[in-house]
Amino acid sequence: MVIGPYVLLKPYDVSTYHLHLDGQHVSKYLFCALGSLGYVYPLLGIAKDLSQRGHEIFFVTDRRFSGAITLEGFERIPCGPSDHSSFESSRWYQREAGVIQVLHTQLAIGICNPDVIVTSQLARGPLIAAEVAGLPTCVLGFGAYLWPLLTDDPRVVASDAQRGAQQRYASMLRSYNDLRCSCGLDSLQADPSTSMLGDAFLLRSVPSMEVDGGKWLPKQVHLAGSCVWEPESIAYSASSVATCLSAIRGEVSIIYVQQGRSFNSARFWERLIDALVDRTDVFAFASTDKVDGPIGPMPHNIYARAHVPQGRVMKAASGVVSSGNTTSVLGALEQGLPTLLFPMGNEQPDLAEHCVRVGAALSARPDRIDDEDMDRLLNALLNDNGLRTSAVRLSHEFATTRAKGTAVRVLEALVR
Repeated sequence: MVIGPYVLLKPYDVSTYHLHLDGQHVSKYLFCALGSLGYVYPLLGIAKDLSQRGHEIFFVTDRRFSGAITLEGFERIPCGPSDHSSFESSRWYQREAGVIQVLHTQLAIGICNPDVIVTSQLARGPLIAAEVAGLPTCVLGFGAYLWPLLTDDPRVVASDAQRGAQQRYASMLRSYNDLRCSCGLDSLQADPSTSMLGDAFLLRSVPSMEVDGGKWLPKQVHLAGSCVWEPESIAYSASSVATCLSAIRGEVSIIYVQQGRSFNSARFWERLIDALVDRTDVFAFASTDKVDGPIGPMPHNIYARAHVPQGRVMKAASGVVSSGNTTSVLGALEQGLPTLLFPMGNEQPDLAEHCVRVGAALSARPDRIDDEDMDRLLNALLNDNGLRTSAVRLSHEFATTRAKGTAVRVLEALVR
């Protein structure tokens, strides 16, 4: 694969796939996921729901996830004959990585002739490939909306969250336009109501989590619930987790821990270890794959692995400690669990702000707490009835939204 400063793009002759099953239109969907479990798993969950309704599903993502996609019964289209690395989440912002996404998606379009492109919010290449091919797109977002809200309300406009969203949007649009230029396309004008949203945008949220119930969101944005999903085939770690859970005895509170990316800033990991080392009333299950730097020896009451299936643990847990990434926070809220959040970057500060506002979370800066603070926050996480009541209330709202099947309805409506 040769990647130069410009990529010659040409539209494909894409025709609608007309099949019918029990009177239902059956279509082809191409899912384009950034190469990380947090992006691949929710798209796989949506793909399975569509497949159960008779639709045909294809995937493009990094080759490391070929096995996971195959296990769920779907085909991953490789990135060229040599199957180059593609859709690497750690390189999402790089122009060259975006060009590879464009080429990979175009190759897949030529092979499977889809009706709709479904992609992750930070995967820009599929939007360009779909635009050239004349295909509708659906973007799966995070648990918090990252772009500016469409309002002149002074209290919203003057908020730190809205100012941050304006800056983030401007930076992302510059980067996206740079990629478009590399692909021979015109730059887009700044318009938060349309740019980079696709034809439909699935925000992984519910009305109670949004400012004024979400009325300031662009019309393309649909509140789709958590979209959290884990495969049943993660037995490689689930069996040992189950064994460990069954061995816990006495009055012990279980917590799930997800450090997540610290964005080269202070992390809460060391403080948490120090706070747990002498406690006999708490047992932690911790996913460590995103921990920057050394892990170190673990106390007896911490089960730490690169990936711990959160669903299995959260069903038995009393609370969640997290950097505020979408997967762990929404998983906790679906289970009615309060969260202790240490946000640093990406969607983490925005999502933490939403959770604190609705009374379901505590939030702190890891660089501004000591061991005594961490112990106090842990006690509040496990014993504050107000936090738990708010989390349980939200769990009912997330369950209702999941039952509506918003993601599937939006995707089926996009078929031309």
